[in-house]
Amino acid sequence: MAATTPRICDDAPLGANPLDGRLRRALPLLLAGDADAFEVFYDLTSPLAYGLACHLLGPGPAAELALENAYRAAWSAPRARTPRPEDAVHWILGLVRDQADATPARTA
Repeated sequence: MAATTPRICDDAPLGANPLDGRLRRALPLLLAGDADAFEVFYDLTSPLAYGLACHLLGPGPAAELALENAYRAAWSAPRARTPRPEDAVHWILGLVRDQADATPARTA
């Protein structure tokens, strides 16, 4: 039997290593407005970000809304206020926390 991936909050697998080479390559492209790089960034960071949203808000619509809003903020972030590649995971988690704090339906 195959080993199962550790999971947090419903079916979200644990997140990416913040120093993952794909993340390091994707971040500068994302900041230049590259949609494909944003998809890579999302794929690598969203499991951990969703886990944090679930921890803060409980699983469900409020966590999903906080996650969506955090990634919208990441996509539209002013280029001068963006992180170094090694800080990308902390950056998105900070955005998730900000969005969770602004979400009225907090359950946690």
